[in-house]
Amino acid sequence: MAVVKAAKLILALCALCVAADTSYDFTEFEDNFIHQWLDLFTINAANGTYSFLAKSSQAGVYGSADVLHILFVLDQFNLTNDGKRAAAQVINGYQNTSGFFDLQAAEQHTGFQPWHATGYVNAALRLFDARSEYNNSVYRELIASPNDWQSTVDVLLNATDGCSSIWSCGHKLAAMVAVLSMEGALQDVPQANAFVDWWNQYLNSRVDRNTGQWLVNPVWAPPAKEGLGGAFHLYFVYTWLQMPWPFPNASMTTAASMQHDGLWGGPTPSYIDIDGMYQVVRPAMALGTPEAEALASQACQQYLPVLHKALTSISTVLGPQLATNTHTLPALVGGVAECGKWFPDMVATRRPWKQCLDYAPFI
Repeated sequence: MAVVKAAKLILALCALCVAADTSYDFTEFEDNFIHQWLDLFTINAANGTYSFLAKSSQAGVYGSADVLHILFVLDQFNLTNDGKRAAAQVINGYQNTSGFFDLQAAEQHTGFQPWHATGYVNAALRLFDARSEYNNSVYRELIASPNDWQSTVDVLLNATDGCSSIWSCGHKLAAMVAVLSMEGALQDVPQANAFVDWWNQYLNSRVDRNTGQWLVNPVWAPPAKEGLGGAFHLYFVYTWLQMPWPFPNASMTTAASMQHDGLWGGPTPSYIDIDGMYQVVRPAMALGTPEAEALASQACQQYLPVLHKALTSISTVLGPQLATNTHTLPALVGGVAECGKWFPDMVATRRPWKQCLDYAPFI
């Protein structure tokens, strides 16, 4: 048994050494391609105004939020202090007094709306030290009504609240806590902390211990992607609030087993891939064993070449896959940033790319 364990340890360490020898260069994307991509969406860069659809004169809140996420990740966020204030004013101009954001028809397809936008746009604001003008009234009403907590969460876990699966329902499950955190409610409203503690404990009681996913409906289980997508949104809030993942080894091994040809979705990289990568790498690095770290390294080593192929092809960056609207590219640069955070020798960039989820709890 000792010999077997020693052999596994040697293999794990060798995997880490091999990974360190392979680096993917994204400097052409940083220096040139991203600026050509931005030209398709820029209305007024000085105040953070961008269109959601390429070559459109209509500004959109997702256009601004997506671009600001991307620039933050690339460490190319160059707004002056006056520009930051102006950008906050532009983004808050899409918000109504209920705390929700007004969306174009095309922006409705970015997630389970209007809930996804509450988390995503607030996160974009937080990236440049701003915040929304209005608190979200629905989330505030919820924390003041403990008798409604379980029923509110149950309809989302069961996907009977207008969302199609735990993947889309997870947008609202995550946003309600992420937004309360970004609005400062956890510091200012005692009942908010009681709700978040309950939310955490209740979700822990409902998670599947074999996969680390929430699978009320068994059709969401692997190899289906719904459980993976839903769990990602909950786990980045867990991580933000320093809540332990309930079954980290199960989360890690399940997500790793779902990667094929470098991706978790395919055939081209998208959001489900950063969902999967995050659920391999974060628990692996938290567990801290050589075997877990080798598994994370191997996952990145398979993922990065697919991202590299996409981001170093000008026809892909400016083509329908990444430039129909602003909302796909953040997933790819976020994937590079996640692997680069833990395995910096795997990527070559002008400046270290920053994982936005370490600075704001929503993507």
